[in-house]
Amino acid sequence: MTLNGKITARSVLAGGAFVVALILGAPQPSGAQMPQQNPSQTPGQYPNQNPSQNPNRTPNQFPDQTGNQQSTRNTPNPQTDKNFIKKVAQINVDEQKLGELAQQKGYSDAVKDFGKRMVDDHSNAESQLKDVAQKQGVTLPARADSKASKFEQQLSAKSGAQFDQAYLKHMIAGHKKAIALLKQEIRSGSDPDVKSYAQNTLPTIQEHLRMAQQAAGKTGASGSATGAGLL
Repeated sequence: MTLNGKITARSVLAGGAFVVALILGAPQPSGAQMPQQNPSQTPGQYPNQNPSQNPNRTPNQFPDQTGNQQSTRNTPNPQTDKNFIKKVAQINVDEQKLGELAQQKGYSDAVKDFGKRMVDDHSNAESQLKDVAQKQGVTLPARADSKASKFEQQLSAKSGAQFDQAYLKHMIAGHKKAIALLKQEIRSGSDPDVKSYAQNTLPTIQEHLRMAQQAAGKTGASGSATGAGLL
Protein backbone atom coordinates (compact mmCIF):
# COMPACT_ATOMS: atom_id res chain seq x y z
CA MET A 1 0.00 0.00 0.00
CA THR A 2 1.29 3.44 -0.82
CA LEU A 3 1.98 6.08 1.70
CA ASN A 4 -1.02 8.10 0.59
CA GLY A 5 -3.29 5.07 1.00
CA LYS A 6 -2.09 4.47 4.55
CA ILE A 7 -2.72 8.08 5.46
CA THR A 8 -6.23 8.00 3.99
CA ALA A 9 -7.24 4.81 5.82
CA ARG A 10 -5.86 6.13 9.08
CA SER A 11 -7.82 9.36 8.64
CA VAL A 12 -11.05 7.49 8.03
CA LEU A 13 -10.63 5.39 11.18
CA ALA A 14 -9.82 8.42 13.27
CA GLY A 15 -12.80 10.31 11.94
CA GLY A 16 -15.16 7.41 12.70
CA ALA A 17 -13.91 7.12 16.25
CA PHE A 18 -14.42 10.84 16.77
CA VAL A 19 -18.05 10.61 15.59
CA VAL A 20 -18.78 7.65 17.90
CA ALA A 21 -17.28 9.54 20.83
CA LEU A 22 -19.51 12.52 20.11
CA ILE A 23 -22.64 10.34 20.01
CA LEU A 24 -21.88 8.47 23.21
CA GLY A 25 -20.81 11.52 25.12
CA ALA A 26 -23.65 13.83 24.07
CA PRO A 27 -26.25 14.47 26.84
CA GLN A 28 -29.77 13.29 26.07
CA PRO A 29 -32.48 15.98 25.91
CA SER A 30 -34.97 15.95 28.83
CA GLY A 31 -37.89 15.08 26.54
CA ALA A 32 -36.15 11.93 25.33
CA GLN A 33 -35.97 10.24 28.74
CA MET A 34 -37.72 6.87 28.85
CA PRO A 35 -39.96 6.01 31.79
CA GLN A 36 -38.66 3.37 34.13
CA GLN A 37 -40.87 0.32 34.17
CA ASN A 38 -41.46 -1.72 37.28
CA PRO A 39 -40.10 -5.18 36.41
CA SER A 40 -42.90 -6.77 38.52
CA GLN A 41 -45.57 -4.85 36.64
CA THR A 42 -47.60 -6.91 34.22
CA PRO A 43 -49.11 -5.52 31.01
CA GLY A 44 -52.35 -3.65 31.63
CA GLN A 45 -51.35 -2.52 35.14
CA TYR A 46 -50.77 1.12 35.91
CA PRO A 47 -49.19 2.60 39.04
CA ASN A 48 -51.25 4.84 41.34
CA GLN A 49 -54.45 3.86 39.60
CA ASN A 50 -57.78 4.85 41.18
CA PRO A 51 -59.40 1.55 42.29
CA SER A 52 -62.77 2.72 40.97
CA GLN A 53 -61.23 2.92 37.47
CA ASN A 54 -59.97 -0.66 37.44
CA PRO A 55 -61.29 -2.16 34.17
CA ASN A 56 -61.26 -5.63 35.75
CA ARG A 57 -63.68 -4.65 38.53
CA THR A 58 -66.99 -6.50 38.47
CA PRO A 59 -70.22 -4.45 38.29
CA ASN A 60 -71.83 -3.17 41.53
CA GLN A 61 -68.64 -3.65 43.53
CA PHE A 62 -66.82 -0.76 45.17
CA PRO A 63 -64.10 -0.78 47.82
CA ASP A 64 -64.90 0.44 51.27
CA GLN A 65 -62.44 2.45 53.35
CA THR A 66 -60.53 -0.69 54.29
CA GLY A 67 -60.08 -1.71 50.65
CA ASN A 68 -62.54 -4.60 50.85
CA GLN A 69 -65.05 -4.99 48.06
CA GLN A 70 -68.69 -4.55 48.89
CA SER A 71 -71.82 -5.12 46.85
CA THR A 72 -74.41 -2.37 46.42
CA ARG A 73 -77.23 -4.85 45.93
CA ASN A 74 -79.74 -5.16 48.75
CA THR A 75 -79.93 -8.59 50.29
CA PRO A 76 -83.54 -9.79 50.62
CA ASN A 77 -84.66 -10.24 54.22
CA PRO A 78 -87.83 -12.38 54.43
CA GLN A 79 -87.88 -11.95 58.21
CA THR A 80 -88.60 -8.23 57.73
CA ASP A 81 -91.70 -9.07 55.69
CA LYS A 82 -92.91 -11.50 58.33
CA ASN A 83 -92.48 -8.93 61.09
CA PHE A 84 -94.48 -6.44 59.05
CA ILE A 85 -97.32 -8.94 58.58
CA LYS A 86 -97.45 -9.65 62.31
CA LYS A 87 -97.58 -5.96 63.20
CA VAL A 88 -100.18 -4.93 60.63
CA ALA A 89 -102.32 -7.98 61.45
CA GLN A 90 -102.37 -6.95 65.10
CA ILE A 91 -103.36 -3.43 64.06
CA ASN A 92 -106.35 -4.81 62.13
CA VAL A 93 -107.58 -6.77 65.15
CA ASP A 94 -107.07 -3.93 67.64
CA GLU A 95 -108.76 -1.36 65.40
CA GLN A 96 -111.86 -3.51 65.06
CA LYS A 97 -112.16 -3.96 68.83
CA LEU A 98 -111.77 -0.25 69.53
CA GLY A 99 -114.07 0.63 66.63
CA GLU A 100 -116.82 -1.52 68.14
CA LEU A 101 -116.35 0.26 71.46
CA ALA A 102 -116.52 3.66 69.74
CA GLN A 103 -119.84 2.75 68.15
CA GLN A 104 -121.24 1.79 71.56
CA LYS A 105 -119.91 4.62 73.72
CA GLY A 106 -119.17 7.42 71.28
CA TYR A 107 -120.66 10.75 72.36
CA SER A 108 -120.73 12.41 68.93
CA ASP A 109 -121.99 11.05 65.64
CA ALA A 110 -118.54 11.75 64.15
CA VAL A 111 -116.92 9.31 66.59
CA LYS A 112 -119.62 6.69 66.12
CA ASP A 113 -119.28 6.91 62.33
CA PHE A 114 -115.51 6.78 62.56
CA GLY A 115 -115.68 3.69 64.76
CA LYS A 116 -117.88 1.95 62.19
CA ARG A 117 -115.47 2.87 59.42
CA MET A 118 -112.61 1.34 61.42
CA VAL A 119 -114.48 -1.94 61.84
CA ASP A 120 -115.41 -2.17 58.16
CA ASP A 121 -112.05 -1.16 56.68
CA HIS A 122 -109.84 -3.17 59.01
CA SER A 123 -112.05 -6.24 58.66
CA ASN A 124 -111.54 -5.97 54.91
CA ALA A 125 -107.80 -5.40 55.35
CA GLU A 126 -107.61 -8.48 57.56
CA SER A 127 -109.28 -10.61 54.87
CA GLN A 128 -106.86 -9.37 52.22
CA LEU A 129 -103.90 -10.15 54.46
CA LYS A 130 -104.82 -13.81 55.01
CA ASP A 131 -103.49 -15.11 51.69
CA VAL A 132 -100.29 -13.07 51.99
CA ALA A 133 -99.72 -14.31 55.56
CA GLN A 134 -100.32 -17.92 54.56
CA LYS A 135 -97.65 -17.73 51.84
CA GLN A 136 -95.19 -16.36 54.41
CA GLY A 137 -96.14 -18.95 57.02
CA VAL A 138 -97.47 -16.35 59.48
CA THR A 139 -100.48 -17.07 61.70
CA LEU A 140 -102.76 -14.06 62.11
CA PRO A 141 -103.72 -13.05 65.69
CA ALA A 142 -107.28 -13.71 66.80
CA ARG A 143 -107.49 -11.23 69.68
CA ALA A 144 -106.20 -7.83 70.74
CA ASP A 145 -102.76 -7.69 72.30
CA SER A 146 -102.09 -6.69 75.91
CA LYS A 147 -101.50 -3.00 75.18
CA ALA A 148 -104.72 -2.65 73.20
CA SER A 149 -106.68 -4.54 75.85
CA LYS A 150 -105.32 -2.27 78.57
CA PHE A 151 -106.22 0.85 76.60
CA GLU A 152 -109.68 -0.56 75.89
CA GLN A 153 -110.27 -0.93 79.64
CA GLN A 154 -109.12 2.62 80.28
CA LEU A 155 -111.29 3.94 77.47
CA SER A 156 -114.33 2.02 78.69
CA ALA A 157 -114.16 3.90 81.98
CA LYS A 158 -114.69 7.22 80.17
CA SER A 159 -117.90 8.65 78.83
CA GLY A 160 -119.25 11.61 76.89
CA ALA A 161 -116.84 14.10 75.38
CA GLN A 162 -113.95 12.66 77.41
CA PHE A 163 -114.41 9.32 75.67
CA ASP A 164 -114.40 10.94 72.21
CA GLN A 165 -111.30 12.99 72.94
CA ALA A 166 -109.30 10.07 74.33
CA TYR A 167 -110.32 7.78 71.49
CA LEU A 168 -109.48 10.26 68.74
CA LYS A 169 -106.11 11.17 70.28
CA HIS A 170 -105.27 7.49 70.30
CA MET A 171 -106.39 7.09 66.70
CA ILE A 172 -104.32 10.02 65.44
CA ALA A 173 -101.12 8.87 67.14
CA GLY A 174 -101.64 5.24 66.14
CA HIS A 175 -102.40 5.96 62.49
CA LYS A 176 -99.27 8.07 62.14
CA LYS A 177 -97.23 5.10 63.32
CA ALA A 178 -99.14 2.76 61.01
CA ILE A 179 -98.43 5.00 58.02
CA ALA A 180 -94.72 4.99 58.85
CA LEU A 181 -94.80 1.18 59.09
CA LEU A 182 -96.47 0.83 55.68
CA LYS A 183 -94.04 3.23 54.02
CA GLN A 184 -91.08 1.37 55.47
CA GLU A 185 -92.35 -1.92 53.99
CA ILE A 186 -92.90 -0.26 50.61
CA ARG A 187 -89.28 1.00 50.62
CA SER A 188 -87.50 -1.98 52.15
CA GLY A 189 -89.74 -5.04 51.76
CA SER A 190 -88.47 -8.09 49.88
CA ASP A 191 -91.61 -10.02 48.95
CA PRO A 192 -93.66 -8.45 46.11
CA ASP A 193 -96.98 -9.66 47.55
CA VAL A 194 -96.29 -8.11 50.95
CA LYS A 195 -95.14 -4.83 49.38
CA SER A 196 -98.25 -4.78 47.19
CA TYR A 197 -100.44 -5.18 50.28
CA ALA A 198 -98.67 -2.24 51.92
CA GLN A 199 -99.10 -0.08 48.82
CA ASN A 200 -102.81 -0.89 48.55
CA THR A 201 -103.45 -0.33 52.26
CA LEU A 202 -101.57 2.95 52.66
CA PRO A 203 -104.20 5.23 51.04
CA THR A 204 -106.92 3.85 53.36
CA ILE A 205 -104.83 4.43 56.49
CA GLN A 206 -103.98 7.95 55.32
CA GLU A 207 -107.71 8.60 54.88
CA HIS A 208 -108.35 7.30 58.39
CA LEU A 209 -105.82 9.77 59.77
CA ARG A 210 -107.47 12.63 57.92
CA MET A 211 -110.89 11.61 59.25
CA ALA A 212 -109.62 11.32 62.84
CA GLN A 213 -107.96 14.74 62.68
CA GLN A 214 -111.12 16.27 61.25
CA ALA A 215 -113.28 14.72 63.98
CA ALA A 216 -110.78 15.81 66.63
CA GLY A 217 -111.12 19.39 65.45
CA LYS A 218 -114.84 19.24 66.15
CA THR A 219 -114.53 17.63 69.58
CA GLY A 220 -111.44 19.49 70.82
CA ALA A 221 -109.31 16.35 70.93
CA SER A 222 -106.00 18.14 70.40
CA GLY A 223 -102.56 17.04 71.51
CA SER A 224 -100.93 13.66 71.11
CA ALA A 225 -101.25 10.18 72.57
CA THR A 226 -99.06 7.14 72.65
CA GLY A 227 -101.11 5.19 70.14
CA ALA A 228 -100.47 2.05 72.21
CA GLY A 229 -102.14 -1.00 70.77
CA LEU A 230 -101.78 0.05 67.14
CA LEU A 231 -98.13 -0.95 66.98
